[in-house]
Amino acid sequence: MLTAVLSGVVWLSAQYALLTGSFREGLDYILWSFGKRVHGLAQYDYEPVYERSIHSNQWDVLMAYLNDHAFHVQHWFNSQIWKHVSIITFTFCILLFVLMSFFSLTAKAIQKNEAFYRRQKALVVTLWVSLLAPLSWFIIFKGHSAIHTHMNPIVWYMPFLLFGFVMDFSTFWRIFFHRG
Repeated sequence: MLTAVLSGVVWLSAQYALLTGSFREGLDYILWSFGKRVHGLAQYDYEPVYERSIHSNQWDVLMAYLNDHAFHVQHWFNSQIWKHVSIITFTFCILLFVLMSFFSLTAKAIQKNEAFYRRQKALVVTLWVSLLAPLSWFIIFKGHSAIHTHMNPIVWYMPFLLFGFVMDFSTFWRIFFHRG
């Protein structure tokens, strides 16, 4: 991970050096941009929208994303049945994944097949480690996340929700439909 970050910094600095002729100016610009946009350092002037985002509360930013919709069910089914369950939030998805993780690790139908059980354990661990991706974005880049609520929910889907639904459906299939 550190190699990837350092490679990215070197690459961006090299690109900046092509424009300015100075690799050091590229590093300085990256540090300046990081300080301004992430930490809200006092020596920078901000437009009002950025001022508000930099000084926003991290918990409020995180709660906004947890309560955002992951899916609008009514987009798929236009019926009265789904009227009261029209929005599935990311919090709901997390709670569903907690429940299915429990079933995945404790169900006798899964534990009977040792190879499948090992894969399920690996998938559960991968799922919960992948939760760090969206959480780190919302916390580290709080200033960006506070004002870009229209585009940042995408970080839930890559890879957290992907792993979560794979784990959910593999658990469900193994418990209810697998014979043998």
